[in-house]
Amino acid sequence: GHDLMPLLRDPGSKWSHPVLVTLTGMKYGSDTDRVPTDPESLYMAQHHFTSNGVPWWVSLRQNRYKYVRTLIKGELEELYDLKRDPEELTNLALDRKHASTLREFRKATTAELRRTGAGMVDNLPAIQEYFQ
Repeated sequence: GHDLMPLLRDPGSKWSHPVLVTLTGMKYGSDTDRVPTDPESLYMAQHHFTSNGVPWWVSLRQNRYKYVRTLIKGELEELYDLKRDPEELTNLALDRKHASTLREFRKATTAELRRTGAGMVDNLPAIQEYFQ
């Protein structure tokens, strides 16, 4: 994490750190090192936390963009420009014009998971490439 005291003292101050959020059901610590891959494990990992079966995911918010990666192989990623689309209605991940931003956020998310000691970082499912 990062010290939030500068923001608490001055809410209008500039914040240069990314915000990483993970959803891992009711699993914590080393229990999240392995991402469930089969449907039954995914369901059991989520069942006590959410009734709608939402799979594990990670997101990274930095500056005007928010990136969301569902931890299921081949699942679509999400990228939103929160300045232009604060309601997150237009997924830019499939827009070729945003391919470099998408790649940057993939790398930044991995780097932040690694920085925070998240064991899952070396066990993430493969990402589907949209553009060659």
